[in-house]
Amino acid sequence: PQFHVHKVDGPIQPGSYGRVVTLGAFKMIKVNAAFGEIMPGDLLVSSKDPGYAMMSEDPRIGTVVGKALGSWKGGRGVIPVIVQSH
Repeated sequence: PQFHVHKVDGPIQPGSYGRVVTLGAFKMIKVNAAFGEIMPGDLLVSSKDPGYAMMSEDPRIGTVVGKALGSWKGGRGVIPVIVQSH
């Protein structure tokens, strides 16, 4: 996937500098949207499909993988996620 960085008055042009603010480490994570479409901001938990995360509306403590930064509409894929330990 391709990431686009923006600033208040538009995108940062190639060769320009910008500041990046994160709430934690982010990583590309394998996801499975067979259990529900994944949208940015969704909490992801460990999936019934080993090695994959899925969207959760009611996460339990200890199962949260992180927060989705990208979206995935169906099946297996890879999206950027803010990794969290809960």
